[in-house]
Amino acid sequence: MVQKNKQQIIDSLKAFKGNVDTFLKENNLKDLQASVEKLIKDAQQDLNTVIDKDIKTFKKKFSAERKAIESLVNAEINKAKKFVEAQKKEFSKLAIKLETLIPEKAKQATKTAKNKVAKKIVKKTGKKVVLKAEKTKSAKPLTTKKTVAKASKKPVLRNK
Repeated sequence: MVQKNKQQIIDSLKAFKGNVDTFLKENNLKDLQASVEKLIKDAQQDLNTVIDKDIKTFKKKFSAERKAIESLVNAEINKAKKFVEAQKKEFSKLAIKLETLIPEKAKQATKTAKNKVAKKIVKKTGKKVVLKAEKTKSAKPLTTKKTVAKASKKPVLRNK
């Protein structure tokens, strides 16, 4: 009986020892699990702060680059507007010149036609006057022709 009791006590001690070992193992695992969870949480926080900083710097860089690009685009738009305005002004100046040249050419064409007709009339009238002057003054025919011709041209020029 004593041996049976001894054996039972030894078996119960072995069971107890097994329980203690498993308990210690479980506690170590739990501690290990807790420390691993804590490490993971710390790593997540560090990663989040780094990502947040990166996002903030990225946002700053992006906004700065966007502003720079917008300013360049606006500058190019302003240059294009100025160029268009300058071309409009130049075009209007050329249009005005063209409009002034067209009536001038039309006027010049009519003036040249009138001048040709007037010259023909002057020449004809000048000859007639010269002939009349020759009939009246026979002593100096050469000088009277020149003076009479000049005198006859002046009234025709005044009529223009």
